[in-house]
Amino acid sequence: MKNSSWTIFRLSLIVTLLAASAPLARADVIMDWNAKADAIATEKQILPAPHSRALSMMHVAMFEAVNAIDRRYAPYKLALSADRSTSREAAAAVAAHDVLLSLYPDLKPELDAALTSSLVPIADGESKIAGIGLGKEAAMQIIALRENDGSAALET
Repeated sequence: MKNSSWTIFRLSLIVTLLAASAPLARADVIMDWNAKADAIATEKQILPAPHSRALSMMHVAMFEAVNAIDRRYAPYKLALSADRSTSREAAAAVAAHDVLLSLYPDLKPELDAALTSSLVPIADGESKIAGIGLGKEAAMQIIALRENDGSAALET
């Protein structure tokens, strides 16, 4: 019994030391931008319908960008294609940034700072550059797709 307790203690200590020495994982870029969009909605007191539209546009743009790289699912509306080495994180972050910037241009400094924070951990190079270009293209096409969707029409 005494030996068993000592073994459990040592294993617990080893697990704790390994966990403490492991580098902190970076938060998922999708969740980061979702939280950013929610914070904007709270700050600006955006009603649920327009906020849902913003979230939908942002997430579809991120999906289309990442899916163009992975090609795991049928695209929603876009026919994007990218090399598998393209940075998924850069593509998703730029897609989210550009969609939110199109909806909230007054928040450009804040959104640009969030984008910089998202891109800093990604190694510079062709993968990052390709991801940035892909994210911009996905956002641009989703914004164009929703441009005349009637969301700005006054209700009677």
